[in-house]
Amino acid sequence: MDKDKAISIIKEHFSYNEEVMNEILQDVDAYNRKWCFFEFISSDTILINEINYKRSKIGDTILINSPGWKYHGYLAVVEKKRFGRVECYVSNNPGVTLKVGCGSVRFVTQEKKERINVSVGDLVIIEENRFRPRYDEGDVFKVVWKGAKYVRVVPRNPRYKIHVYASRSGKRPGDTIREYAGENSIYKESVYSLDIPIDKLQPAKAYYGEEMGGLLGDLDSIGL
Repeated sequence: MDKDKAISIIKEHFSYNEEVMNEILQDVDAYNRKWCFFEFISSDTILINEINYKRSKIGDTILINSPGWKYHGYLAVVEKKRFGRVECYVSNNPGVTLKVGCGSVRFVTQEKKERINVSVGDLVIIEENRFRPRYDEGDVFKVVWKGAKYVRVVPRNPRYKIHVYASRSGKRPGDTIREYAGENSIYKESVYSLDIPIDKLQPAKAYYGEEMGGLLGDLDSIGL
């Protein structure tokens, strides 16, 4: 596909969000492109799917555009991207998880939220329950790894025994950890192994106040 054809497709399809459309058009002209590798694509549909898949960001809210499906028109939060599909959960009902084809993704303006400064060792609250399965609002976690956009944490007061897969290798802390669901069963997902967006965190001091947050930090520093 040539550049003019790609630009025409982008303008036609992404006109529903002018900000996103202009962002993608800028990518077409960029030396080090992120989303639009039109030179290797011959199909309009494949080009749109490729852009949607690559531009979808973990933690972002998308609109599901799939007429005839009961979740058409729903807002959902991206959790993973695998095998050309976006895995997400319904934003107002985190218990509902979905796998959405890239052709059904529509980009929406993201809520502006100040990102906190967080470092390894900090005590934090996870604001969204989807990222703290089986833990409650107000439970305190400790940051054990930090990336550019995500962190890994451990609960300050664990509720479950854990199982460590010694035979597996992990790239990040928590990759090999699961929580026991019972004596002989293990939960597939746990807070240890989730990539938690930094903008879903709140400092423990901000949540509990300076005095109580400081006390939690003091207790943590002496291992209590």
